[in-house]
Amino acid sequence: MAQLNWEKPITPADSQQALKARQAMVGTYDLIFDQKLSIEEQDGKLIYNGRLMLWSDKTQGELVHVGNGKYAADGYANLLSIEVLGDKKRIVVSREGSDEISYFPMSSAPK
Repeated sequence: MAQLNWEKPITPADSQQALKARQAMVGTYDLIFDQKLSIEEQDGKLIYNGRLMLWSDKTQGELVHVGNGKYAADGYANLLSIEVLGDKKRIVVSREGSDEISYFPMSSAPK
């Protein structure tokens, strides 16, 4: 991961700007391979539970607001943001410098 520059320090954006985006991210989302990702607000921080990084054993961490409604996680090169389509919500997974985008839909199953 060091060669790919994935472990560079995350610089958080203004916390006031993050409040609305932080509240929107809360929920449970479907990942690939029948995995779930739960995002909760704890003490003013966004905490994820689940295998966000499928290649890693890490199953919990903080999502840090980096501006423009986007969040970063330590050791994860992608950025996460939220998209609402009608009554459905999903996480948008993107990376700076790439046009590739993927999505984690909100889980329809109860938490």
